Amino acid sequence: MNEFAAWYTLPDSIRLRWIFFTGMVSGTITYIAFSGDLVSTLTAMSEPVKQFNDLLLFKFRFTVHEFSEPFQKFLKVTFA
Repeated sequence: MNEFAAWYTLPDSIRLRWIFFTGMVSGTITYIAFSGDLVSTLTAMSEPVKQFNDLLLFKFRFTVHEFSEPFQKFLKVTFA
């Protein structure tokens, strides 16, 4: 008898069955969540950012590294 004949179809071990079942359930949940997120992102009615001032209208928060002096100066001039 071949030991590897169709083991992936229906494993004999209870532990392997649980691993397969858990994998199928988590894969299904991931697929459903990704599909829902993708559909909601594509159907959202919001304008894209076209100019830098649009970020200010959407109350975008800037996080700047302390050693990035040129960008900090740019933000100070823009917000002043």
